Amino acid sequence: MGHIFELGTKYSKSMGLSIQKDNKLQDVFMGCYGIGVSRIVAAAIEQNYDEDGIIFPESISPFKCYIVLINQKNNTDLNQKADNLYQKLKSNNIDVFFDDRNQNPGVKFRDANLMGVPYQVVLGEKTLSDGTVELISRKDQKKEILDFTKIIKRFKE
Repeated sequence: MGHIFELGTKYSKSMGLSIQKDNKLQDVFMGCYGIGVSRIVAAAIEQNYDEDGIIFPESISPFKCYIVLINQKNNTDLNQKADNLYQKLKSNNIDVFFDDRNQNPGVKFRDANLMGVPYQVVLGEKTLSDGTVELISRKDQKKEILDFTKIIKRFKE
């Protein structure tokens, strides 16, 4: 994941940086190294995936959760509740991706799995009626039903 650059004497000459060796001044031979961000991501993906896509570790995932809104077309209460959740998550510094496309649930779940976001928060007509959300762990697809008001606390733990 790291990389090394052999700089030679290009920069030491231009800066006048030299050392004395055997009673002679010599330009310093330079090099540098670092960690490649894209290489870290590639290594994480190589070690964390399944047949459905990426499974990002929480520490490097671009989002903590992916809101999957199901059958929201012509359902203003559901859309409003989902937008409310999205705003609450953002205001609590929880990185969230909100999938409010008018696609069928299968497309949304497939895309959520492909992106590798650690948690999927599912809202639909059923969750709207009982005041809950379904939380799905991307890593093991374990499902958990949470009270709508406790989702923030769950992500803060």
